Amino acid sequence: MKKVSLIAFSSICFLLLNACSQKPNLALNVNVNQSCKEPIVFYQFDYIAKGEFNHLNFEESTIKSLLKTALETSGCFKEEAILDDNVYSLEVLFGSINNQKTQGNFLSSNSHNETIIEVKLAFHNPNETRIFSGKSTLEKQNTKYLSIGKSATLTSNQIQQTLTNAINVSVNEAIQSFWGKSLKPFK
Repeated sequence: MKKVSLIAFSSICFLLLNACSQKPNLALNVNVNQSCKEPIVFYQFDYIAKGEFNHLNFEESTIKSLLKTALETSGCFKEEAILDDNVYSLEVLFGSINNQKTQGNFLSSNSHNETIIEVKLAFHNPNETRIFSGKSTLEKQNTKYLSIGKSATLTSNQIQQTLTNAINVSVNEAIQSFWGKSLKPFK
């Protein structure tokens, strides 16, 4: 009888430890580094628009602020007040999708939370149009046993970092594209 009790107790302890442990899902940071000594692209914001999906309810002002910071950090872009033939008109489209699923039963259930954020930049002038896209994804999964444990949730810091990553990916793509056109890059 003691052997059965010990096995049952060990099994319950194992289930509780597994239910309470949630694997951390760390998003890698994508950075924009200073790539130019002086600006090689002059731009003016035309518009910032939400795409078909904006599950995370990002505001245009948040996107614009993060994008301006990334563009300025690179040293390659300068915002201009007057639009002329040498200044690109910058259009920004962004979207976010958040999927949450739970599967299982009372004994064991799996929760899954995934966020996908995409940012598209379109630089236009009379001579050309260049489009750049940045996408970032974050996933969390967790298993609960006997309804003990937490569901997979994403923190606001993780969501903010995922948004910043998507913006930085699109800006880095733009830097690489315009850099080939410029004679002044440095590293």
